[in-house]
Amino acid sequence: MHDRKIPFLIGVFLCAIFLLLGTIGSVVFGPALLRWSDAATWPRVPAEILSGEIVSRNTARGGRTVRPHFTWTYEAGGTRHTGEGFGVARVSTSDRASAEALLDKYPVGSRAEALVNPADPADSILERDPISHLIVLFVPPLFVLLGLIGSFFTLTGWLGWYGEKTRHPFGRFVRAAFGIFLRPAVLMTFVVLVFTLICGGLVWWSVASGNVTGYLLAAIIAYGLWQAARYKPSRGRRRR
Repeated sequence: MHDRKIPFLIGVFLCAIFLLLGTIGSVVFGPALLRWSDAATWPRVPAEILSGEIVSRNTARGGRTVRPHFTWTYEAGGTRHTGEGFGVARVSTSDRASAEALLDKYPVGSRAEALVNPADPADSILERDPISHLIVLFVPPLFVLLGLIGSFFTLTGWLGWYGEKTRHPFGRFVRAAFGIFLRPAVLMTFVVLVFTLICGGLVWWSVASGNVTGYLLAAIIAYGLWQAARYKPSRGRRRR
């Protein structure tokens, strides 16, 4: 058991980080993601655009990002309501041309169709946000999933399911099916590829939204991956 103690502790530590960050992020961003998903089935109700503008703000890099902001009125459930915003996530981007195109699409006084929450008629949006604006909302659930998968393999590895003389059916299946995949070189290549894609997605989201958060997360993940790639287990101390 001693030979498996250090890998087990490392696995528990890494899985705990993924689960903690993923859980916190899911609690914070989860409601918006669920609302965006539910909005796909919301009925459309005739609405009138009352106002429209471009809201801008400064970014940490010294630039400016923008997002469209509208107010509209509509009738639902026998009551007149007023909505504001645009979509579910109020994401600012550096794409001013896209924001201006939306202002042209919904000029003041024009007729539109708002998506109205049937469970709460006072809750409405003009359009569902494009998936590119919501990438950050999917990161926490991904972290939770990775944490759960890592926890399973960490625990079963601690229990010795994957040992050379294991008799556990799942362990034997894994050893037979992933004999090549579990080789250090192949596994490291896979891990590097997965986290490279994650970092690339975060950078792409930051470029699209003008948000520095993706750059910071990508830098942290890249640094951790670089440190892991440099690590080489010691083969024992040299005798003097």
